[in-house]
Amino acid sequence: MNPVRLSSVVIRKSDVVRNIVPSPFGPVRTRAAGDPAAPGVILGPGLGSAWFDWCGVLDLLEPFARATVYARPGTNGSGRLPRRRPLSREVEILDSVLGSATGPVVLVGHSIAAIHVEAAARLRPERVKGVVLVDPDPEVIGAGRPFDLSCLLGDLTLIGCRIPAFRAGFGWSVRHFGVLLRRVAVGVSTLGWADPVPLDVVRERYTDPVSAEATLAELAGYADQVAELDRLRLTHPLPAVPWVVLTAGRSSSAYALAQHRALAALSPRGRQVTVPGSRHMVPLDRPDAIARTIRDMLDPGV
Repeated sequence: MNPVRLSSVVIRKSDVVRNIVPSPFGPVRTRAAGDPAAPGVILGPGLGSAWFDWCGVLDLLEPFARATVYARPGTNGSGRLPRRRPLSREVEILDSVLGSATGPVVLVGHSIAAIHVEAAARLRPERVKGVVLVDPDPEVIGAGRPFDLSCLLGDLTLIGCRIPAFRAGFGWSVRHFGVLLRRVAVGVSTLGWADPVPLDVVRERYTDPVSAEATLAELAGYADQVAELDRLRLTHPLPAVPWVVLTAGRSSSAYALAQHRALAALSPRGRQVTVPGSRHMVPLDRPDAIARTIRDMLDPGV
């Protein structure tokens, strides 16, 4: 499978997430590609990411897998806005998405979603065929709850949103600068990637104050989720399935690389793989690397 740039993928307005999966927290919107009878793959977006960031991966998986990407409650019209997102909530959301899959699936989590899919693999081992962690957050394993400044700022912003004047200003800022912030974030986390998504699709996701608050809620709960996962590691072993940690080749520090190797070592079937030609948003820079890793899990002989 040759390297593929996502810029070659054209996304139409009609490609918006349409399928709805019921969950305890309201409907979860999903987009799927591939034969429903094919092996299942669940794709978990990272913090502040969008379903359309995975379209390049979906296109490459379609010939041999049934791949599903989902929008978490609070974004893209999915479910209700949470005040904060405990890890147990994320596992229940994955349970709901898994409910539509046939047989064990490959779980894929980018960035913060790596925490969610690892927890799901430990708590639902019978549902898992393999796990791919895509440039996960490099927290020290066993260190417990980290101090995270961005987590604190997210929490303070959510508290501020309880004040009507602050909430009004927050909403105005999101509506006027959300697309710009998206472009800046993507610009620093990819290698010259350009958005192939129609502007109205980007606006729908990134000028919505409710979606912005949902992202803040996820950010505010990050440190608690790390601590929850550390406790879970002591009581629930990983299933004996392939376990791959993909590391961005152009942005990872020596510290991050060391933590990713330690994360891979949690499983006897684990391995860490550096992906050249990518920054943190590996699904945009190198969708082919993710698709190839998944294909190797589903059919090692290919």
